[in-house]
Amino acid sequence: MDIDLFSQKGYNSSIDNIIQEFEREKLVPLKRISNEIVEYCATRTDDKGVYLAVMAYILYKTISQTHIVASKTWKKDKEIILSFFTNLKTFKKDDLRNQLNKFIILFQNKDVELYNYIKNIEKKGRVKVGARLYSMGYTTTKVSEILQVNNFELQKYLVDTQAYNQRLSENLLSSKVQLLLKENKHLIFDSSSLISIGNTGLINFFEEFKKKNPKVNLYITESVHNETIDIKEKVVRYGWIGIQYQYLIQKGIFTVIKQDKITQNSTIENLCNTIFYTKHGKLELLQKGELESVIFAQKNNCVLVIDEIITRWLIESPTKLHKLLESRYKEKVLLDKNKLSEANKLIKSVPVVRSVDFMGFAIKQGYFNKFEGLNYIKPLLYSLKYSGCATTYEEIDSYVGKGVDKYVRK
Repeated sequence: MDIDLFSQKGYNSSIDNIIQEFEREKLVPLKRISNEIVEYCATRTDDKGVYLAVMAYILYKTISQTHIVASKTWKKDKEIILSFFTNLKTFKKDDLRNQLNKFIILFQNKDVELYNYIKNIEKKGRVKVGARLYSMGYTTTKVSEILQVNNFELQKYLVDTQAYNQRLSENLLSSKVQLLLKENKHLIFDSSSLISIGNTGLINFFEEFKKKNPKVNLYITESVHNETIDIKEKVVRYGWIGIQYQYLIQKGIFTVIKQDKITQNSTIENLCNTIFYTKHGKLELLQKGELESVIFAQKNNCVLVIDEIITRWLIESPTKLHKLLESRYKEKVLLDKNKLSEANKLIKSVPVVRSVDFMGFAIKQGYFNKFEGLNYIKPLLYSLKYSGCATTYEEIDSYVGKGVDKYVRK
């Protein structure tokens, strides 16, 4: 299918294809159309078009339900859906989010069973489409912003589908944890690492950490606070995590850096988001939360604790990131070497660790000594992996076999 959502003709053609396959009740073509729209939008940074992919996904999942298509009301329901998508061509792409909301409530007073199904699958559809955007280079923060999905749920889905498993060969302890051991560097946490640690039930660890390391400040930016700690006001199921972090802020364990206290660095922002590009335009890799954390870390000589792979590799291994982006986009990704060189001068000095590295430091300092003899190290690190930390089984095995044990056992 040749997609072109920028022109009205191409936009209408895409909807016609969705209508055609839905009318024929063809599962695979509808799923393919949804995926192709996501890929199109990702390569052209078309944030608004992805809602059409969500709609196509909803239709694909709906006709996959035998009890729905076999119901007495299906013929009438199908006619309503076809009419809705036909009328969708009269609206501009910019209005797709509103139209999706209208589609969700289409059967609220007509078919309660279908309404409840569409309402539930729409949430999963946003996460599914978001995961595909992530696989093509979008950060979880950007995905959450575009599709209005919860960062916790998106990260959990990515972990469950192994989308975080990207391996970077390195000696984890020598380059990461020893940095923390030798220097009392301050730490600034991104949303991804806070979520991984929170989902693993290790938030209380920070109080003990602060007691043993009183000279080390723990920072988060206001944007990260809004993404992670404010979750208690938005999604009840993750409220307890947000409350625990808020408690640590009130106790002075964490310090929130207000946006007006972060020296804006348009040079870093411009460079980081224009290094990589396709024939369709630049790839904006870092969003507000990541940018603020990187800028603060660079300005204040902090260690950046981040589990997300895009930001980490941009700082540590841009050539590997280049290969990763090409594999995800399935097309030529170009690299501006001059901008990469300039960016390297500014951000290469930012030390980056993940939650698994940070907990390696905790192991060394004896926080988990009470579990000694229970072979706790691998389960501890695996729990972080399954909570969102971008690491692989091989890395953890290497960590346990060659890294942590070497420093823990005297």
